[in-house]
Amino acid sequence: MKYADATVMRHPNIVALGCLQRISSDANPPSHLVIATDNGDILVLEPQSFGLIYQAKTCGNETVPSMIAVHGTYETDFRVVIATRYGGVYLLRKSAKEGQEIFKISHPFTGLMLLPIDQTITVCVMDCRLVCYSKKGKQLYVNKLPALPMCMIPITLPHLGLTLCCVALEGGLVQLYLQRYLVNEFHMVSTIGAMCFGRTGHEDYVLNMVSVEGEIFVKILKRT
Repeated sequence: MKYADATVMRHPNIVALGCLQRISSDANPPSHLVIATDNGDILVLEPQSFGLIYQAKTCGNETVPSMIAVHGTYETDFRVVIATRYGGVYLLRKSAKEGQEIFKISHPFTGLMLLPIDQTITVCVMDCRLVCYSKKGKQLYVNKLPALPMCMIPITLPHLGLTLCCVALEGGLVQLYLQRYLVNEFHMVSTIGAMCFGRTGHEDYVLNMVSVEGEIFVKILKRT
């Protein structure tokens, strides 16, 4: 009888995380934390006290997100692209409290990107495809991948004004695409299961990779 009068509550689990810059005028602006939960909530927390400053739903139904991609700044405008476990992809704007479905795919996703320049959405799918859509849901192009995609990240090169799509494939092959064009590839000794690109130590452009066997690889892009 200890909990006879207690309120029945369900605490949602966090399923995806992202970062949202607060303002774009600073060289190194603080970032807000963007959280997606398994009951479909999209939450934005400020970085000091982790107070809730924005809340929205993925859609009208309780759809479970699997991946999110964030672009923009909190002070002006931002967009959150949400891929769900059931193949739907939703676009959530700052002015809205509910996302809008823009397209749907029948196969599970392994990667999701929102390109900052032209606002196109790129996904890699478990049927060995790399597909690009406009923000209105129109399919722009499809690339057939030579193996099953494991993960995908954006590689932003500000000094060149480019954002590349880096896809790790089963078997150790890593490919880099500029839009629909394959611009580089290299082979690793084992399959890569996770990647991260950015500043590491004194180097600005470092690709960190973790294999499915637990190995860590680091590749540094030449400054020239």
